[in-house]
Amino acid sequence: MKKFLIVETADFKKEFSKLPKEMRARFRKQFKRVEENPFAVGKTLGSRFFRELKNCGYRAYFVILEAKVMVLFVGTSGKKDQQDKIRGIRERIKRFGAASYLLGKIYKFGENDD
Repeated sequence: MKKFLIVETADFKKEFSKLPKEMRARFRKQFKRVEENPFAVGKTLGSRFFRELKNCGYRAYFVILEAKVMVLFVGTSGKKDQQDKIRGIRERIKRFGAASYLLGKIYKFGENDD
């Protein structure tokens, strides 16, 4: 199977940078597995193309753009604001489609990390 390109939205990049360093390291390990087969990693959130990864109370949300062989990380949350974040992502996907995230600034995973 071809590796998926991992990209992140500007919002994801900003939110991710605020997570504790050890959580970012754990998620980065999971991102490598997502690159290999995003359908085999994480919990589905109402669609096989919208999923979450979990680590010690933190979540990272991603959308699989299968036709583009791309995985787009779109947000993070803690357990407390999980439902609001999921609802917001679903609403955007429903109104504009998952590819709407590509209209904003995106980064190849790890690009311009501090």
